Amino acid sequence: PGHGWDYQSLGNIIKAAGTGAADTEAGMARMIIQGFLDQAKLYRTKGITLSLVNLETWGAAYAAVSGAATQLKGQMDPSTTAGAALVVSALQRRASAMSVIIDQTTNVDLGS
Repeated sequence: PGHGWDYQSLGNIIKAAGTGAADTEAGMARMIIQGFLDQAKLYRTKGITLSLVNLETWGAAYAAVSGAATQLKGQMDPSTTAGAALVVSALQRRASAMSVIIDQTTNVDLGS
């Protein structure tokens, strides 16, 4: 995160877990997320994101998107005419979008 992790909060969470205050994985996760949100509020950080994923459900999620991903990969294969056209089209759109901001000073690292 832009404001950094609150390591004191993380340390307190670890101590709480040792005392049984966070007796489940979900409880521990809630404490970590709340610490992250509290730190962001303290530093007035806007637009924060943090995700929690239950990896026990990963197999079902993978199965749900695997077929669609395989189909999409086939459509984007540059060795086929349709796939090559899709890749070229995407590159042209990206070049066009980048041309709008090419002269912006915000895209220059003055420190290098």
